[in-house]
Amino acid sequence: MDKKQRKQDAKESEVDPNETESDVDLIQLPIESAPNVEVADLVAKESAEKLAMVDLGGRSKNHLAGYLEQVSVDPAKFDEQHRLYSSSGFALDPITGKQVSSDQAEQLEGRSAKAVKRELKLKRQKPGDAVSGDYVGPWAGYEGAQAEVEETDTLTEEQKNILKQLEENRLKRMEEIKEEEESKPVTVQASSVFYGNLAHDYQGRSFLEPASDLKLGPHQCYIPKKCIHTWVGHSKAVQCARIFPKYGHYILSGSYDKHIKLWDVMLNRKCILTYMGHTAAVRDLCFANDGKSFLSASFDKNVVLWDTEYGKVIRAFTNRKIPYCIKFNPEDSKQNLFLVGSQAKKILQYDVRSGDVVMQYEEHNGTVNTLTFLDNNKKFVSTGDDKKIYIWEFGIPVVMKHINEPDMHVIAAAAAHPNLKYMVGQSMDNKILVYECKSVFKISRKKKFTGHQNAGYAVNLGFSPDGQYLVSGDTSGQMWFWNWEKDKVEKSVRAHESVCIDVQWHPLYPSRVVTASWDGTITVSYTHLRAHETDSYLVCRLLLEKKKKKKK
Repeated sequence: MDKKQRKQDAKESEVDPNETESDVDLIQLPIESAPNVEVADLVAKESAEKLAMVDLGGRSKNHLAGYLEQVSVDPAKFDEQHRLYSSSGFALDPITGKQVSSDQAEQLEGRSAKAVKRELKLKRQKPGDAVSGDYVGPWAGYEGAQAEVEETDTLTEEQKNILKQLEENRLKRMEEIKEEEESKPVTVQASSVFYGNLAHDYQGRSFLEPASDLKLGPHQCYIPKKCIHTWVGHSKAVQCARIFPKYGHYILSGSYDKHIKLWDVMLNRKCILTYMGHTAAVRDLCFANDGKSFLSASFDKNVVLWDTEYGKVIRAFTNRKIPYCIKFNPEDSKQNLFLVGSQAKKILQYDVRSGDVVMQYEEHNGTVNTLTFLDNNKKFVSTGDDKKIYIWEFGIPVVMKHINEPDMHVIAAAAAHPNLKYMVGQSMDNKILVYECKSVFKISRKKKFTGHQNAGYAVNLGFSPDGQYLVSGDTSGQMWFWNWEKDKVEKSVRAHESVCIDVQWHPLYPSRVVTASWDGTITVSYTHLRAHETDSYLVCRLLLEKKKKKKK
């Protein structure tokens, strides 16, 4: 059929609007061209459309679910009616103004939906006991309701006894496994590498012995001015650095590379010994008073007691939680006892001789961050992530006093003044707070040190041996010095390119400070330990000596 023929057929099939209904009925397509549809389907479709028109009030269906009509309603009134319908089961139609109710309205009987839910909850039956076989759980019904429950085989008394016996055996086995884990000795595969020439001299003295020309005594300290040496050897960030007790001729460093290194300070300034045994990053270190042994805490949940000279493990301790701080009792007669503040929200007191926990100090609600001994080592102070400070008497697991102010932040590091009358805490709001430790332990509102940035980092701090200066690290790698008496910043020195995480003032040299840092400037990140000293302190000492001679 060509195009002309199609146009002509279309004109003939068009209906003139002026024609009557009878004329339209006469215009019909031939039967041969009609679609193959059964008459029953057409009748069913026509009846369904008529029913839809009746349900919608004579309006045609414009949505799959019915008829949608656009209506302008005040939002406040709509919300009011919506809440009324949700709580009481009825509301007003915004178009007709008639009341519309649901099946819920009959159940509420004028009460609120919350009251009905509360009453229904009280009628809920108990879930039952799983051991006795009466467990229903979330399928428990309500009192007074006829629950349709399928008939199931009920347990006999013999079966209930068997289930009870199995549950008792399971609990007993769990307790046995827990006891086995706790009593199981901690094994640490340790090794060490000695880099020195001789471990003993011709007289049989150990390399740990200090030089004979080193003499102890009080001295005036000065602020360092320049870097004199950098130790490089760790492959990751250095977390802590500890100076050898009394003489300070060695430095011990713990790093995220799982290794602990002993560095020489006086002679060749090289690494003397490397201790390997931890399987995770080293968190904290603590020397014994004589320096012949030290403790190391690691993220592998172990605390290890090392022999400093031979690099061997004396004993290992663990409570299956990460230790964050460790501290020997400073008393010479109690060097066999040490404290561990851990992730377990408590402080554990260990005995080195037996390896057992002899006491637990439980009061913190978060990880214990610091441990500081005060009052001639009779008391100690602990701080934690719960923003609280607790004062304990050593050997008595009862809190003597606690400080918990609403404006307090987490104290991440702490140090005691050399006169043991004050304690400073590194607060996470970029401040150093001072606490009086005299007759009453309290915060000193008059003294406060600011200027540095430490938020988010557990930056350590310390004092000069004469107590004249307070020193702290910084997130930008700077080293800050404050005058203790004047409460003001004396100087800030650029010590590192990354976070200066730890600072230690040398106990013998008046103007040397050791710092540990996270250094990320090189691809294989080497972290440095630096010692700083001043240029002018020798000149100052000479001038003082000349003045004294003139006076004489």
